[in-house]
Amino acid sequence: MTKFALRCGVKPPQVTEIMASDIRGRGVLEYLSAATQQRAAYYRDKAAQFREIAEAEPIGRLRERLLHLARQYDDVAEIVEARRQR
Repeated sequence: MTKFALRCGVKPPQVTEIMASDIRGRGVLEYLSAATQQRAAYYRDKAAQFREIAEAEPIGRLRERLLHLARQYDDVAEIVEARRQR
């Protein structure tokens, strides 16, 4: 049986969690942009994990639910990225 490394309980990176020293060498806008990119990458990673689990799921209804969750995470990543581009 395949083991999956679903990181349960791992929260998306928060702006406050990025080292304060990171902001010293660059401007605030670059700092916020990097934080936004990290959040979007986190959500895309979660979507990929749900897709991987869904591929191995033999129960169709559960597989579809996992794929639905993956799409929702992709949607959140797109929203985060769209807000960054405003």
